[in-house]
Amino acid sequence: MGFVQAVQSGFKNYTNFSGRASRSEAAYWLLFSLLVGICTGIVDAAIGGNDFLESEPGALNTGSISSLILFLPGLTLSFRRLHDINKSGWNILWALTIVGIFFPLIYWTYFKPGDEGDNEYGPNPLSDQREDYVDLSQDNSVTDSDQQDAGSRAEHK
Repeated sequence: MGFVQAVQSGFKNYTNFSGRASRSEAAYWLLFSLLVGICTGIVDAAIGGNDFLESEPGALNTGSISSLILFLPGLTLSFRRLHDINKSGWNILWALTIVGIFFPLIYWTYFKPGDEGDNEYGPNPLSDQREDYVDLSQDNSVTDSDQQDAGSRAEHK
């Protein structure tokens, strides 16, 4: 899954806590969130709303707004990523502990490969057999103009 596909999938599935998400989807979502955070930090610094606690009343804080917008898609993606390694999404609660942030969640989310094949949470997100999978590496489609060209060649023989 590429960067744009991962971001689109994150927003498309923002309320979907079921199914599975690949490591690349999680990594690209993290990259997207970091880039949005940097951009909103620059905008906040430029308009004077740099720190939420120290900004003037009524000042626009784009960083807080973007965090609110990205929170739910990020949470659902975390659930689906845990499902990919055949763990319950409730393992996200490990984040409430010091040990849980550093070892299990980071390892499970970004380093541990997903289960091969189907698991109890659904089909492999990298599988060619998925219903929504489209192989873009090969163009095997036949267009109308291809069919017309083939028909005209057959008539001339």
